[in-house]
Amino acid sequence: MIYCYLSFLYWLEGINSTKALEYIQKAYELNRLEDMGYPLAIILLWNEKYQDSYEKLKEYLNLDNKNNFYIEEYLKMLISKGQYYKAKEFMQIDKYHLKDKFKPIWYALMSLLKDDFPNEIKKMGKELEISVNDILKEIEIYREKYKV
Repeated sequence: MIYCYLSFLYWLEGINSTKALEYIQKAYELNRLEDMGYPLAIILLWNEKYQDSYEKLKEYLNLDNKNNFYIEEYLKMLISKGQYYKAKEFMQIDKYHLKDKFKPIWYALMSLLKDDFPNEIKKMGKELEISVNDILKEIEIYREKYKV
């Protein structure tokens, strides 16, 4: 598990994405624990290994005991990597109800896609404006912090 913790620490600090990926892959090979799908998914995403990352996220989303905080972080990072349509696709999968669970992220995404979906942003209530703006700021921080 030390490899998992070390890789996640690298991610939190935004340092050495290559080493973080090496460590999380090693941890995953050694342990193959179900809940390791999230750290592997987000570090793969950081390293722009998109397809592998998406597969690990899907595995994580199918767990019974998933942590919404992790899913929220993944979605923000996915958007920060410019993967808007993939974020939209994940959020619209009926089985997971991510669009309903993470409305501020949904509307942050829709504000970035406002030219393609101008009517969707109009559905956002005033009560979400501050949350959406905060998420947009976080996405900008992630964009800088996790660029490869």
